Amino acid sequence: MAKYTVKKLDVSRPAVQQTSFRILFTAFNDSTDRRVAGNMIPKNTNMFKKLELTECYGVFRGATQIGFGILRDLKNDTYRISHIAVDPMARHDGAGGKLVRAMLRAVAQKGGGTVILQTDPSKKYERKWFQSMGFSPSKRGTDDGASLSLTVDERILRYLDLCESLDQYVDLMYGFYAVDEEPYSDTYPVALVLMRPFRCTGFESDDAYHELLLREKDRLNEVLRSVAISLNDLGIQNLPMPLHRHDVDESLARKAAALRAGLGWLGKNDRVVHRIYGSQTVSCRIYINSDFPVNSHIRHNHCGDCRACVDACPAECLKNKKWSTRVSRKDIIDEAACLEYRSRAYSQTGLYSECDRCVRCCPGKTK
Repeated sequence: MAKYTVKKLDVSRPAVQQTSFRILFTAFNDSTDRRVAGNMIPKNTNMFKKLELTECYGVFRGATQIGFGILRDLKNDTYRISHIAVDPMARHDGAGGKLVRAMLRAVAQKGGGTVILQTDPSKKYERKWFQSMGFSPSKRGTDDGASLSLTVDERILRYLDLCESLDQYVDLMYGFYAVDEEPYSDTYPVALVLMRPFRCTGFESDDAYHELLLREKDRLNEVLRSVAISLNDLGIQNLPMPLHRHDVDESLARKAAALRAGLGWLGKNDRVVHRIYGSQTVSCRIYINSDFPVNSHIRHNHCGDCRACVDACPAECLKNKKWSTRVSRKDIIDEAACLEYRSRAYSQTGLYSECDRCVRCCPGKTK
């Protein structure tokens, strides 16, 4: 069962009008207290009286509506997403993407066409987010450079089918990036990165954590095999790259792939940090022979003043340096000191175990 569901709303119902308008008000004003926001809503609004010729879609977490979008039917097979609002607490957890894809699917059911929307030129992150789903600068609509458009064609339908198959995994996050690494780029223009969070208390022994990590890798490999089958069913050639137990070079490649797919940034612990789940994630990738929309590359560190990983490192090899595309890894971590600590632990026990205290203490959204 997917974490979020999208339903077409009947805007003639007063309960839907009230709930949807609260969500709109809350999301556009970055307020997390719906009760306070609801009390501030003008009582004489006639907003929903103007929506009789449009379609309104709500996105739900369980039975709770956390956002909605309005699809306006224009003319000449042209549609406009006139509003899109998602609760701030769920924006970065996939709810918005699923809502937009549901509206694109509705356009496909009408026979296809062009979908246009208006973005705020000052909100570059929002614009990049829509572009990651295939929208591009539009020649139609306004001339202020903020209008985006997308043509719902066969390529987008295959993309929507793939996303729907991925959404069945409740705890799976994913992103696409354009492949330029050899020797894959000639055959596979796009790679799909899969990421799953895992939970650890931070109090496990190194051996117990090592076993936990191996189980999580095996689970993600199972998901990877299922995704490869789904791609084969869609007629898309693919090359899965399963997780291996101890492969440093492959670990670096997975790290770079997650950054390029927009799933996180490189933290002060030299690990990928997801906005919500911190560094407690495992990821892998699968190369795809299809021209799907790709995500924006995250290019800066967002750890702020947090130094939990720096303080937790027993080898004292982390330098409390914020990463960016202009910062080298050697400025972030003394890799030789890290490897020396792990080698010393191996020589004492004869068993390989994960330290990863810098991963276990990464707070993510709990910061």
